[in-house]
Amino acid sequence: MEPGQWAAAPFVGGNDTDGALYYRPSMFTFLGQWAFYPNPANNLRLVHVYRVRPVGYTSGAAEIRFYSVHLKASQGFESQRAAEAAGLRDSMNAAPPGTHCFALGDFNLYTGAEPALTVLLQAQADNDGRTYDPLGLQGVPWQDNFSIRTAHTQSPCRGDSGAACANGASTGASTTAST
Repeated sequence: MEPGQWAAAPFVGGNDTDGALYYRPSMFTFLGQWAFYPNPANNLRLVHVYRVRPVGYTSGAAEIRFYSVHLKASQGFESQRAAEAAGLRDSMNAAPPGTHCFALGDFNLYTGAEPALTVLLQAQADNDGRTYDPLGLQGVPWQDNFSIRTAHTQSPCRGDSGAACANGASTGASTTAST
């Protein structure tokens, strides 16, 4: 779509984590990228960081960083996700003050009360990397919660008899029956 209008950051593969950034060079200048393991005790999945700045801006204050994450999946790994979130938060806190950061990707959180979410949202001595949840779903159970279906961002395909999936599709949607 729109050939010649898009560019891609160099691809870096990781353990069960592949991140990519596509952008319009007419709108953003690509400044660089790196990847790191957010939990040095367990090098499970990389966090990919992409730096861009709107075209026409030269100030460092205009920099935008995108942190592409894929935290450990499955219930029972809440402490692993919390450690990964702490490493992510530490990296965002280390960004120059005023840097605009976005943490996005698959956080694999099952509830709005998970320790990983608390780490990302809490006030700390260095709040440069503090994230905000515009939906305000802290403390709410997320997994299989039909009442928040409009906020679900996982695959809408369940992979069971309740919702048809395309061949090879990723599953993960709520298994609560809709009416």
